[in-house]
Amino acid sequence: MTAAGLGERREEEGVAASTRSTSQRRPWALLVLAWSLLPACGSQASDPQPRQVDLALTDVALVDLDAGVVFPSRTVLVDAGRIVVVGPAGEVAAFAASTTIAGEGAYLLPGLWDMHVHDSDDAVVLAAHLAAGVTGVRDLGGPGSATVVARDKVAAGQWRGPRIVAAGPHLDGRPDVMGDGSRIQINDEAQARLAVADLARMGVDLIKVHDVMTPEVHRAVAAAAAEFGLPVDGHAPRGVPIAQVTEFQRTIEHATTLGEQALGRDALESAATFERDLEAYLAADGRGAALIAALVASGTAYCSTLVAGEGLARASAPNTTVWDDPRLAAAPEGTAARWREWLPVELLPANFHAERVAVERAARRIVGAMHERGVLLLAGTDAGAPHVYWGSALHEELDLLVEAGLEPVEALRCATVNPARVLGLEDESGAIAPGYRADLLLVEGNPLDDLDALQHIRAVIARGAVVVDRTEPR
Repeated sequence: MTAAGLGERREEEGVAASTRSTSQRRPWALLVLAWSLLPACGSQASDPQPRQVDLALTDVALVDLDAGVVFPSRTVLVDAGRIVVVGPAGEVAAFAASTTIAGEGAYLLPGLWDMHVHDSDDAVVLAAHLAAGVTGVRDLGGPGSATVVARDKVAAGQWRGPRIVAAGPHLDGRPDVMGDGSRIQINDEAQARLAVADLARMGVDLIKVHDVMTPEVHRAVAAAAAEFGLPVDGHAPRGVPIAQVTEFQRTIEHATTLGEQALGRDALESAATFERDLEAYLAADGRGAALIAALVASGTAYCSTLVAGEGLARASAPNTTVWDDPRLAAAPEGTAARWREWLPVELLPANFHAERVAVERAARRIVGAMHERGVLLLAGTDAGAPHVYWGSALHEELDLLVEAGLEPVEALRCATVNPARVLGLEDESGAIAPGYRADLLLVEGNPLDDLDALQHIRAVIARGAVVVDRTEPR
């Protein structure tokens, strides 16, 4: 049978695209699967009067990412920002929708999460996320209370944007060199407790730690955060044993850091030295293997941000074309100047580009090993870092995860199912079922076959509102 034939058969029969068995799925995922198989699910009344709803998506191919299956010809009804009915297109009870999107030939999947972004207090940034189908972001650092204010304005409907999970300023042992209030310096346990208390009063959703921190200060941050019911996310601070990091942190960020750790000074001399270093790092007694084992044992998730490292590699290439990227013209004012300041290419060492290429290649291999060994991965981009564009960079990140060895459905879970699990939103995000938030993405083409489908967006729905509509007028 041809690949196309296999795809058709999978859609017709709902055959799993994933190798995971049903017994491995979370209990709520089985419920989602049941919703899709029943004739029509949701609160149905016997009254013959059509049900009034805000939005109907008709005749869509429904993508269940947790199960890895596609259910053809489904109708999804949305009201008051929530999904209320999911069922076969011809069997859903009569309804009248304020807005109807005809989904014939298109695929409906949950809206995407970018689990590492910045600059979420900017309207241009928020619009860019939505345009790419990103309906949720975890913002890991911004000036003062700006991100918290933006989160609340989006939630109240005053601003249009993705759902924001906000960290506010991050904690680190170094001064706030930017001078914008995006970092709080802490150098002892008392300062750690005070900083966490201040952030809790600000209303943050989590505490972010950065690179410089002693084990004692790190432990104090974690203890204070626990008192306020706040998780700790962020970097693995230098000098803090990895066992302690995974004990107290919900997530660790940036695979590029691991690529740098893995490669020795002579790794660029030949392919053989590169492989030697990488194999040693991932060997049973290697530093990478110890990290992976600690992540698996603790359940700490790893946020890849591979595209951020790729941005550095591209920008430092001879005759680079990054400044010709059409996305730059649509970026927030001052973006180009900021990126040139952060990455002064003319001052970089002669071998910087070659080193970055090698580091990023190693990072992808390490992420692949993490996936194979059972680490929970999150798709994040570090959007706002040099040449990492808000919204569209998440599509690049998913492509890089596939390069790292994940199947398309597995990469998509890193931006849907896994974020819902890590953020404690499993009962309202990451799936398409009654009661879930109506954060949805309608694309041309089956994303389980090819992630290029994400480049062909037909509609984006955020909290029940159609925020992107490229459908034919009806």
